[in-house]
Amino acid sequence: MRSLHNIALIFSFIVITKSDQKCRERDLGIEGRSITRDPPDASSYVAYTTTRAGKRFEKSNGRIQAFSRLQKELNDFNRNEENENEGPFWTRTTLVLNQNNRYQTIHGFGGSVTDAAAYNWNKLSERTKHNFISSYFGEDGLEYNLIRTPIGGADFSTHPYTYNEYPWNDAALTNFTFTYEDLFLKIPMIKYIQRVSKQEVKVMASTWSPPVWMKTNEHITGFSQLKPEFYQSFADYHVKFMELYEKAEIDIWALTTTNEPINGIIPFVTFNSLGWFPAEMMENADSDSIKYIDGIAVHYYGNFAPATIFDELQNRYNKILLATEACEGPMPWDVMRVKLGSWERAHRYTKNIIEDLNHHVTGWIDWNLCLDERGGPNWAYNFVDAPIMVIPERDEFIKQPMFYAMGHFSKFIPRGSQRISVTYPFLEFGRIDNVAFRTPQGNIVLVLHNSNTFEMDVRINVDAIRHITIKVEAESIITMEINTRLF
Repeated sequence: MRSLHNIALIFSFIVITKSDQKCRERDLGIEGRSITRDPPDASSYVAYTTTRAGKRFEKSNGRIQAFSRLQKELNDFNRNEENENEGPFWTRTTLVLNQNNRYQTIHGFGGSVTDAAAYNWNKLSERTKHNFISSYFGEDGLEYNLIRTPIGGADFSTHPYTYNEYPWNDAALTNFTFTYEDLFLKIPMIKYIQRVSKQEVKVMASTWSPPVWMKTNEHITGFSQLKPEFYQSFADYHVKFMELYEKAEIDIWALTTTNEPINGIIPFVTFNSLGWFPAEMMENADSDSIKYIDGIAVHYYGNFAPATIFDELQNRYNKILLATEACEGPMPWDVMRVKLGSWERAHRYTKNIIEDLNHHVTGWIDWNLCLDERGGPNWAYNFVDAPIMVIPERDEFIKQPMFYAMGHFSKFIPRGSQRISVTYPFLEFGRIDNVAFRTPQGNIVLVLHNSNTFEMDVRINVDAIRHITIKVEAESIITMEINTRLF
């Protein structure tokens, strides 16, 4: 589930063409809300603010200012000297939007339907189950449009398992069948999501471990590689999975054939894995294989390399870059695996998503859609945090700050949006995390993340003659949808 910088090829990235409401509060020091999106009128914007102090998608709106009102303000804004009406120079900044500089196209945002997520969800009443799915995938929710699901079991299962475990050495996979987890947990949850969503929800799938008879150590965990005599069987394993899910009317859009291949190489991973050395993967890829690979999957954990590494990958391969797993609390030094109400964890999510999107990543998939209060179930005791925690004995679920952080992207950056450039003027010292997109509707969506403990005054130069000024609260996330049309 996690490793150091994990970069795994997405093999056969298959693409198949097919009123605000307040939630019940729990005493966590935060207030929960679902949200509707209000399209901005011409020459105006709508902003949605979430703060550490407790705002959740609080709406505000304003007009784009014309240049005729700008000149004196611009001179005052860029002065280096301070006065009683201004804060220090590092508390103000200017962002310049350039719609002509366009980059990657967005595929979407979402979360993972694991055994654990479906197990927890299935314990809720029918009404609460519906509210849960609507919170993530509904029009009044975050409008997720991507799902990732394990092929067979993962550590977030109640027990380790694979498909076709018997008969031993069954290279033809004559006993490849659905498991209980498919029939009663994952498939019902995915089907429910498809019914609730008003848009296409694309499904990708990943293998944690094949049947152990395919592996050199013949165990679900530990140092292992795929036995060479079962390379074709391993390929067939994925085809049979897609065929079974197609019978359940679930099309698989993309595959990664091994989740985090380094986990089968490093000695301390104690959950389902399969190891691949980079050289070994290259040996099994002839010179023409790269044309059959549409994308590269990247993960959130232990990423000590800068996000600029994605620029190099994009320049070298020109493939889809997709972030396919993230969670908080997974590392050995995480004293608290679950930390209810943590703004710091929402801050790390937001910062990572903005960095990824600014370096050619086309979408971002969270890990478990929900977990229990312990951070499971997980057969390997590898408990972690999640944006939603389920408490079945009270028939309730808790939306954490990470949930709202995800929504600042998934709710407002629709599939098909294109990233545009955001720059700072020369000699501008103030900085704020940002990323901007032009949507298929022609609007601009700008996400601002102020991680500072002080308020920021931000001027947004929409074009050469118009601008917006906005105050960004301390420790906050703002998503702005800007309609730049004049009429």
